[in-house]
Amino acid sequence: MNSIEMNIVPSYVDDELAIVFHIEFTQYSQKIGEAKVYTYNHGKAGESTSRTAASSANQKYGVLKEFNVIEEYSQISMNKMRHFLKIIGISNIDQATKISNVSAI
Repeated sequence: MNSIEMNIVPSYVDDELAIVFHIEFTQYSQKIGEAKVYTYNHGKAGESTSRTAASSANQKYGVLKEFNVIEEYSQISMNKMRHFLKIIGISNIDQATKISNVSAI
């Protein structure tokens, strides 16, 4: 697991109010796959700013929209990605697309 590295490029999608993480997985400088995760923050309209800020930490979630990784590295890459998301406060991840394993990139 330590030999797989992740290059994470965040961006913001205005019309979806989402932070998007494009993640590229590499092993020894060879690309083995990539993923795209959209992260959202649930906040109820009309709540005070301080209350929304305090409760929003518990209401973050992610949607996996792309996951293309060489099959033998798929589980390890998924675990590393989940670990990263958990560190930034996103423990709930939904899957919007079928996970595809590729034989070579």
